[in-house]
Amino acid sequence: MKTFTIIFSNYTGKLFAWEGNKAANKRYLGNRDALGEVSARTEDEAIAAWRQKI
Repeated sequence: MKTFTIIFSNYTGKLFAWEGNKAANKRYLGNRDALGEVSARTEDEAIAAWRQKI
């Protein structure tokens, strides 16, 4: 299992899963918001896990 940061893009209105924790991804956010972190095997599983949480 890996840690993924769930990212919301203000520009596109889409969710993304970036590998790594929030602190590691902070410098790459730009106009995006880090919503939280989940553990998963793939990006798709991370998005699905996040959607189940909310």
